[in-house]
Amino acid sequence: GRPVVPVLSDRNMDTDELPPVDLATICASYAPHAVVARLLFIADRFSETVSVPSAGGAQNTSSGSQNHDHAVFPNLALDALKLAHAILKRGDNTALYVSVCERIGGRAGAEYDVDQEMVATKTKRATAKHESLQSDLAGYKTHTIKESIRVGYGDLGDFYRATGAFQDAIKAYARTRDYCTTARHVVSTCLDIARVGVEAENYQHVQNYCAKAAAAVGSGGGGVAGDSATGGGGTPSVASASHCAEPFALAELARAAGLAALEQRKYALAAAKFAEAANFATGAGGDAEDGVGSGDGLPGYGDANGELGGGASANTQAVVHGSSSGDEQVSEVLSTRDLATFGVLCFLCSCDNIGEMRKLLVENVAFRSAVEGERETRRLAELFVDHKFAEALVVLGSVIEKLRFDMHMHDHTSFIATAVREKALALYCAPFAVADLNQMAATFAMPNDVSALEKELTSLIQRDIINARVDSKNKTLHAKTVDKRQNAFAAVTKAGTEFISGARAALVRASLTEHGLVVGGGSSRRRTGAHSGHSGRHGMRDDSGTGMGMGMGKFGM
Repeated sequence: GRPVVPVLSDRNMDTDELPPVDLATICASYAPHAVVARLLFIADRFSETVSVPSAGGAQNTSSGSQNHDHAVFPNLALDALKLAHAILKRGDNTALYVSVCERIGGRAGAEYDVDQEMVATKTKRATAKHESLQSDLAGYKTHTIKESIRVGYGDLGDFYRATGAFQDAIKAYARTRDYCTTARHVVSTCLDIARVGVEAENYQHVQNYCAKAAAAVGSGGGGVAGDSATGGGGTPSVASASHCAEPFALAELARAAGLAALEQRKYALAAAKFAEAANFATGAGGDAEDGVGSGDGLPGYGDANGELGGGASANTQAVVHGSSSGDEQVSEVLSTRDLATFGVLCFLCSCDNIGEMRKLLVENVAFRSAVEGERETRRLAELFVDHKFAEALVVLGSVIEKLRFDMHMHDHTSFIATAVREKALALYCAPFAVADLNQMAATFAMPNDVSALEKELTSLIQRDIINARVDSKNKTLHAKTVDKRQNAFAAVTKAGTEFISGARAALVRASLTEHGLVVGGGSSRRRTGAHSGHSGRHGMRDDSGTGMGMGMGKFGM
């Protein structure tokens, strides 16, 4: 059956008190590196219990929601820390392991205290392994074996990543590019750097190396792309790229590029990258070499049969191992569910044409399949496309509520919710010459708050999002009418005026050129020199060779 997290509380909960995050789903959807990062983020969010007053003195909604969540689920942060502890105990990142044990603080029993003997053993083993890797790399360099040097730097990067030294890992992975001989090698290197960049939140590196991977694949696999490709170039299609890179690797790079665009608040670009990732993920199947399994056998996390250690419960072990089969690929960047949700939300807040959304959901089979697996996201997209805005905004509120605990999207939830609501209001008003605010308020499920709706519309009008005016007395919205006949006459008059002005300027310039009235420049001297030895217009001649006729002075005097 589906893995379950440890019991949250001793009392029974009704359906309205379900936790806003499902720890079991998170643990089963990602590789261990990504699982630990998300569990620690959730623990941080549920530990923030201080309300932050807004500028107007009202309590901040997000902080109030967090206080409520902490009151209803007081053990959720501890459960996340316990799961992170179980994973980290299998790994080599002893510093993070000790930090998690200190955060638990003895609240979960002695089995979650720091195992000093294990830490000392792993530290000694890590030191020996680091020396061994450095020695091997030095030997490869001595014999100038290019492929071995590339593998040696890759192993060193894996070691640094497993121990939590992200900056050293990026440096080691970056050195492998000097020894890449095929486009497949370049893509693998860029993927390693992008994954570490996402973990370290270094999105500038993520953006650069995703673009370099796209350039390498776009070159057709004939050689290694140069470092000049640092823009946001698109990734080729699955069919054209499959011969020089694994589709799953390209899907991971597209996910990482989407997160980099999201961090820069380029929502349209992020939506395009997420849709692109869905296309590559569909072409990846279940056999891509660059994919990872359900978390077993990864460097730094023990083997498939390794002990979770510490007294972790059977339920906790089931969650850590996940419910995925051994052949299933688990993303280290974004899961398929996240891909669908992020893609739809980014598209909704950045696209002004509802037809484009319909096209994305109907014609893009891969993205549609991803959305089908996420019920609320699919319903949100369908309701928005069908102009059922009141229901769509209710579903949007439910989706946004869950994303408050997502490590990548939590900073964007307020903006996206506001942007989608504004687009819904604009799309509702677009086909009407006159709209009744009372009926509009009922449509948007706010029948007793027409004044608030009026303020929203006024704000949209002031920002030129809606081209209309509000009749406060009659509570109606009037679209600004456009007199096409008058506009046509105005355009013709303007064009005629511009033509006359341009023609006059051209004639004046031609006349000045004809009479040599050009200020400075070699061309002026050549023209005046051509008249030397000849009479001016009135028979006057200058022995110096410069025309002195009327109107023939050097400066037009």
